[in-house]
Amino acid sequence: MKIYALNAERESYKPGNALKWLNIPYTSIVIGKEPYGEGGSDTWQNVAADIDNIPTCPDDIIIASPKQFSDPDTNWDGNMTERAIKHLSPKFKKVIMFNDDYTGNNTPVTGIEGGYPFKLDNVYMLGLEKKVNVRGKESEYRKLLKTDWNFNYVHCRTYYDYVDYFIYNKLDKDKKRSKMYINLNRIPKAHRIRLMMRLVENNLEFTGYNSLMCFPPGVRKLNKILLNDMAENQPIEKFSRAFPKENKENIRQINKLLPITADFTKPGDDEFNYGHLLSGPSKFVNDSYFSIVTESHYREYSGFLSSEKIMKPLISMQPFFVLGQPYTLKYLRDCGFKTFGDIIDESYDNEVDDVKRFNMVTDEIVKLFTENSLDEIHDIYYSVFHILKHNVKHAEKYVQDELKIIKDIIDDKL
Repeated sequence: MKIYALNAERESYKPGNALKWLNIPYTSIVIGKEPYGEGGSDTWQNVAADIDNIPTCPDDIIIASPKQFSDPDTNWDGNMTERAIKHLSPKFKKVIMFNDDYTGNNTPVTGIEGGYPFKLDNVYMLGLEKKVNVRGKESEYRKLLKTDWNFNYVHCRTYYDYVDYFIYNKLDKDKKRSKMYINLNRIPKAHRIRLMMRLVENNLEFTGYNSLMCFPPGVRKLNKILLNDMAENQPIEKFSRAFPKENKENIRQINKLLPITADFTKPGDDEFNYGHLLSGPSKFVNDSYFSIVTESHYREYSGFLSSEKIMKPLISMQPFFVLGQPYTLKYLRDCGFKTFGDIIDESYDNEVDDVKRFNMVTDEIVKLFTENSLDEIHDIYYSVFHILKHNVKHAEKYVQDELKIIKDIIDDKL
């Protein structure tokens, strides 16, 4: 039996990485090779031709991603999963597919309308996201449900990006850091904009390393982002609360500050390149104590996603706050990590009302960083150092547990 990995030249994301991490030999099948251009119908025709020519290997296994079957014009389309299954399922004994991104809760493939992750015949569609309870008792609302076929690729990828960073035995307790926290953001989502407003309102923007990397969109567009996120029509109506309108002057102030950058000079024109996203540890991690994690999802209630953003402070040894979906901290604890209830009121994690949860966590952030000096934050950091050591050491076991599902599928244990 051979193991194949599908490799799309136009995608930086490579599913075969999981096989590398497991030290499993494989053969790469490359699609979308040059000189097919930089997108458009010609590229899609060539990619489609490559897909049609994937060899038939009925005794073998292939690892792939539905993203490799998406239309390059859109980079994402509703038929990509169905297209991937149609092309791969008849040709291989087993097909293992997973993403480095949110796969969504709906799919057009007959029989799996319940969403990702799923198993359909010989296809294992592994998903990052977990399903949550949106029916039944109010006390159970938005709690995570047990889901089979989960595999969090971005958690594993982050661990391997950071693999040489286990330096807790080298940290110098006498060395003081310059900033209280790190808060790095790229896309200006509503909860990130609101957080920056609260930090600016409380004169905390210079006590940490902050970024919100977008060109000034203007007050009207910023306000539109905030208004679009104000209310969510949730199944339990009492939780469909709207965020209060933001003061226009505060929006204007944030717009003037954009782009907020931590690691390079602000741009002078539209050709400015923000550079590579910070993946591994950086000088900002080493020079700050806490991390404010603004997860990809905040108001979504029908599915739960934990991204690389939460893995970074776990591995780089920083206590953290999370602006994310409810029960994120509970999920981490269930995975064997420890959080910081001894120094932070983490009751915000149990609050399913998005407006209340936002206010609770931002109040805790403001409280910690206004009521303590930098020297006191230093002492607080080392008071939880045993937890930081546990998390960084536990990360390896967690990642191996995540990868085990792929090995078990290959070994016919699932």
